[in-house]
Amino acid sequence: MPGWLRRRTLPIRNVGIIPADVIVRKEGDQAVAIDGETKEVIARSSDHAEVIQAAINKYDVVYIKKNKYEISDHITLRSNIVIFSNGAKLIRVSDLSPYAILYGEQLTDVEIYGIVFDGNKDVGAGGHIIHLKDVENIKIRRCKFINPYNYGIWIKSVSSTNKRVSVIDNVFVGSGPNDVIAIDGYEHIIALNKFYDVETDVYAIGAADLFHSVIFGNVMEKVKTGIGLDGGSSGIEGNIITSNDILDPDVYAIFLNGKAGSATAKNNIINGNLVWTRTSHLDAGIYMTYTYETQVIGNIIRSKDNVGYGIYESDAANDNVIAFNHITRCNVAIRKGGANTVVFENYGYKTINTDVAIFSGDGTTTQFKVEHSLSSIPSKIIVTPLSADAKDFAYATADDTYIYFNFSTAPPSGTDNVKLSWYAEV
Repeated sequence: MPGWLRRRTLPIRNVGIIPADVIVRKEGDQAVAIDGETKEVIARSSDHAEVIQAAINKYDVVYIKKNKYEISDHITLRSNIVIFSNGAKLIRVSDLSPYAILYGEQLTDVEIYGIVFDGNKDVGAGGHIIHLKDVENIKIRRCKFINPYNYGIWIKSVSSTNKRVSVIDNVFVGSGPNDVIAIDGYEHIIALNKFYDVETDVYAIGAADLFHSVIFGNVMEKVKTGIGLDGGSSGIEGNIITSNDILDPDVYAIFLNGKAGSATAKNNIINGNLVWTRTSHLDAGIYMTYTYETQVIGNIIRSKDNVGYGIYESDAANDNVIAFNHITRCNVAIRKGGANTVVFENYGYKTINTDVAIFSGDGTTTQFKVEHSLSSIPSKIIVTPLSADAKDFAYATADDTYIYFNFSTAPPSGTDNVKLSWYAEV
């Protein structure tokens, strides 16, 4: 290959150009905002939040250079802005109540990328790390959230509905007194995030009235309650949720809770999640109440020491499908409570069984039994005699463990001369 062609095919080297309208950096104990084109200093102060706020107010693309910035007042976002970094740390150093490190209302088209937020929950009280109301087209990506002092991310509808929020590929460490992520609205994606040490009575992801959204591919390590959905119709798919070394009671991985008396949690899909609770306090891997027409399919749930429920459906839940789940080491694999729910083909919770039973008659015994291995007493039993000496079979009964084959006349003596084909269904 000619030398001139080799040179042209080499990758372009990083020459330090940052594609931003304004650059915020540290100089000593001061933060400085510099115009990305003219290099003019547009703000300088030891109040770091004030400098970042000045940059946001004036420019559409704000780059915060990697360093530690002390936040003593909340920063207000606006629409049509990108704020990004390669690891700048914004740490709360005083009480920001009732707002947050980043705050905004009625925003559209905002992207936050690559920032480390430290809620520093031991300082002051109140507020959240990110607090948004009535927003649309918001992207929060590749950020890190440490020790929230209330909520980590709070995105709620007040006067209008939140739409199209993406919280993707972030890391969350620790928890405050409320959910790490709290969100409602439509068409959201909460995906590929990692959560660690969420031990209090909060959800790692808590969603209220979440519609046409997906919560997928999140990894939750050492969490007490992973995902809570209060109403709505969305998908919870492909998440990995573990509860290692949690000593408190009432551990849930996925909690689906409709509002009492109405079908508000309806048409959800809980599919392909891995729940592994290495704790002695599991209440339920998947818990459903006031839940309707929801599919719980293909989940893997493993407990420790035969405690808790794998899947718990309360009496106030109807018309669901629970199928193809793999449940091990739970005290009760599936608790079916509601009306018209279909449960089938779940490993660890057998609802259908069939076999051939073979007995040796003695001329006097009129009842024989076989273990059915079903999850509960079968409601349907079909028996077909297969041998001549089984012709006087009359009826079958069952309890929690056995099917009993009753004959009107005792089969004659013989070796393996009584053969019956049986099918049982819970």
